[in-house]
Amino acid sequence: MSNKLPRIVVGAILALTATLLAPQVSAQNHPALNACLGKEGLVPGAQLESCSAVIQTDRDRPAVMSLVLTTRGNLYRERNDFDHAIADYDQAIQIDAKNMMAHTNRALAYQAKGDIESALKDFGVVLRAEPKNFNLLNVRSQIYFARNEYDLAIQDLNQAIKLNSQFAPSLFNRAMAYRAKGDNDHALADFEQA
Repeated sequence: MSNKLPRIVVGAILALTATLLAPQVSAQNHPALNACLGKEGLVPGAQLESCSAVIQTDRDRPAVMSLVLTTRGNLYRERNDFDHAIADYDQAIQIDAKNMMAHTNRALAYQAKGDIESALKDFGVVLRAEPKNFNLLNVRSQIYFARNEYDLAIQDLNQAIKLNSQFAPSLFNRAMAYRAKGDNDHALADFEQA
């Protein structure tokens, strides 16, 4: 299992971030904010510049700042510029400690950078706030798998499958963890169900 998420998952996270936080700032929309949030169909470089422009002009609106910093962090993360991404997520979290998308995305940036302990810490924060987040349990299980901590991976995957038994990636990943442990019977059952 790779430490990188498929682009479709990254795109979904970007869209979810904007969708969850946009209602808080929609009354104050302006062109740079719309461009930053991807509503103008800009290429990522121009979108990033728009986010930077909003950060320079809207410092007095915390909800806007947290959203924009998270969005710009996501754009940096897509470019594999993890240090800038993490810095933006840090600022977003400092403004709004309950910004779970910033915590989630910072965890993904830490994971991609190889700072697994920091990634696990952020995943833990999010999972305490969102214990039914089966997708995040699946992602965290991949870290455990990469560290050969198969029992912890299986524990997360059992919880993810309990929350959503039709989520094939969790079934597949649990099968891989069982196989790595040498438990071929359980692995085969999960492979067949996935």
